[in-house]
Amino acid sequence: MFKSFKIYLPALFSLLNSNQNEFYSFVSRLTTLLLGSLFYILVPLRLTSIELGYYFTFQSLLGLQIIFEMGFSYVLLQNAAHESSRLELSPHGWGGASLNLTRLKSLFAIVSRYYTLACVLFFFSISAGGYLFFSRVNAILFTPEIQVIWIMLTLISAINLYISPWTSMVEGMNGVVTVSILKSFQVLVGYLLAIVFLFFGAGLYSILLIGISSVFVYLFWYRQNSHYFNILDLGICYERNKKINFFREIFPFQVKIAITWICGYIGSQTLPIFVFSFSGAVIAGQLGFTMLAFNSLMLLTYSIFNSNIPSISACISTGDFYRAKRIFKKSFVKSFVLTFSTGMCLLLAIFYFQYMHFAISSKFSNFIVCTAVFGITMLSFVSYCVANYVRSFKKEGFILPTILSAILIPVLFLSPIKSDISYVMSVFLILQTFINLPFVAYNLKLYFFNILQPVELK
Repeated sequence: MFKSFKIYLPALFSLLNSNQNEFYSFVSRLTTLLLGSLFYILVPLRLTSIELGYYFTFQSLLGLQIIFEMGFSYVLLQNAAHESSRLELSPHGWGGASLNLTRLKSLFAIVSRYYTLACVLFFFSISAGGYLFFSRVNAILFTPEIQVIWIMLTLISAINLYISPWTSMVEGMNGVVTVSILKSFQVLVGYLLAIVFLFFGAGLYSILLIGISSVFVYLFWYRQNSHYFNILDLGICYERNKKINFFREIFPFQVKIAITWICGYIGSQTLPIFVFSFSGAVIAGQLGFTMLAFNSLMLLTYSIFNSNIPSISACISTGDFYRAKRIFKKSFVKSFVLTFSTGMCLLLAIFYFQYMHFAISSKFSNFIVCTAVFGITMLSFVSYCVANYVRSFKKEGFILPTILSAILIPVLFLSPIKSDISYVMSVFLILQTFINLPFVAYNLKLYFFNILQPVELK
């Protein structure tokens, strides 16, 4: 076994040897995976089955922040990458063409106004809506202690929502490495605190520490990387027609991404909510834990692809489509190999745990559901990579499949098979495959195989 690791690990890191962005992004996600794995091993051991169900349902409800963000963080990354590709960053700040400086500064101003409003709306609506949901499902289990945790969790999530666009901007401005270091420290501090408190019996209160520590680590990081934000202090003011127009340049693209993201949320992350309603907290906790395990591995391998998105966008902005396609192909293959291999290892491990009747196996869904979740993970990976490549052209090619996928969930839970989670997940995987793969093929044909000349970027 040791010999196989000596062979496998150098091969793994050689995949990441092509650029610094990939390496730091991978290390950031690896830190998340390792500490997150330890945390999520303790979660089912230190939380009761009821608390576990509440925990994963909390996470699903907090995912509704995409309704308020509307995919803006991704739009910001793309716009920041396009504008900063013609600027120079020094220890003192930005310099370069006045037009691009003006547009970048106006983008910062838009972010501040938009996210202030979005975070306030998110906190009041989600905290109140979640309170009503849990009270109606089971008012007895929704104790005053859990109520306090829920309100505090939504407040912390709102603060972190305000932070998220600024890190997206820095990533787009060729700051993938520094943002990866930030995220690594956020994970390191947050999960270590949560693990200690969870181990000593803090229960659901321990999850609050992840968000709280994330805010404090960000504030420290901001002071160390203020040169990325000095554009706000330049004091320049050019003609209005040279600034980024939100409703003309951002909003149309944002709405398309928002529809895709919201429907994607409904098509996957609402599963624990529906299961919580129809099958109870225990089954919802098992499904949530299973999805979390596969999603954690997926986020690790996504880091390789995500770290190349700013470079792809910059190449497209300057018309270098050959290099953009080459970066996409190379990063996609690396990510796919790692996603499939790690997913298969996890699936086989779950099978072994359940076959040997280990205690941890009771926290996962049955093997049929686990297999379906793995299939959905792989399908989501392929769709995600192709969709983000297409978005580098400021286009959105996956609106229709995500809308159809979102419709599937309530339909399945209104059908006679709603009481059997194995049937629900198997049918969901089959239908998802027939919906998504044709659109993957179509978008690759349009934006990868047929792209020879520059296209209009609105």
